[in-house]
Formats: sequence, structure tokens, C-alpha cells
Amino acid sequence: MPTKFVAFFRNLNLGHPPAPTRAAFEAAFADAGAVAGVALPSTNPRGDVRVVSWHDGMLLSLTYKLGTSAGSPNAFVERTLDVPATTRVWNTVVRLVRKHAATPDP
Repeated sequence: MPTKFVAFFRNLNLGHPPAPTRAAFEAAFADAGAVAGVALPSTNPRGDVRVVSWHDGMLLSLTYKLGTSAGSPNAFVERTLDVPATTRVWNTVVRLVRKHAATPDP
């Protein structure tokens, strides 16, 4: 059985240099074999994560602090889709790509 993964990104600043455009970002995932089109409920059971938009493999959500801790979009996606997921801000993605790139930046 193939392994399934979910990638969730936030604060990407798409189209603002040096960030890629949305099309370039989506193409990179598609080239790596990513698929889109999975349905998610509009909120998690606790109501502290609300899905604003979920399409083309991208999730935009709002989190709320209803008790002592804020909701976790990462946990919501993992539990709902039964796959490992991760969330990262754009600067972390850039740092990891630079660290593990096959060739150094010019």
C-alpha cells in the first residue's frame, strides 16, 4: 500500500519575491506526485479550527483559542484524512530547501 502524506503551508507570501508564484509552487508538488481534491469538513469537532478554503492541495484555515490552547490545523488534517501532516511557515520551507538543495544558491 502506498504511503500517503499531506503538506500544509501557511504564510507563504506567494508571488512576493523571493517567494514563488502559486502556480510554480503547485507545479513543484504535482511534479513530485501530489494529488488534490480531498474533501474536509468545515470545522473540527471542537470548533477551534475553521476551514476557510481547501482546494488545489492548499488549506487556508482560522484557529481559535476556546480554552487553554488554540486549535491545531495540523492535528485536524491528520485525524480527518488519516495521514501524516505538517505545517510550516514560509521561512522554514526556504531554510529547509536551501539546506537540502542539490546545488547551492547562486
